[in-house]
Amino acid sequence: MKITVQDVERYFDDYVNLNDYDLGGCEITEDDYEIIAQKANEDGVDLELAVDDYLYGIREILDEGLEDLEE
Repeated sequence: MKITVQDVERYFDDYVNLNDYDLGGCEITEDDYEIIAQKANEDGVDLELAVDDYLYGIREILDEGLEDLEE
């Protein structure tokens, strides 16, 4: 079953709390939903895993930026 952008949006509305990823206050856009759907379909993973990977990736990038500022 192909995951659509609408599936990703519904998943975010129903299940995702950005605070769980330390991303409270971040805005997830339509582009983000599209990337998640595309990645899930390409990798053949379920939506939950695709969302987790994507959001933890954002957190990692933000953390790296904070480390650079501290130096």
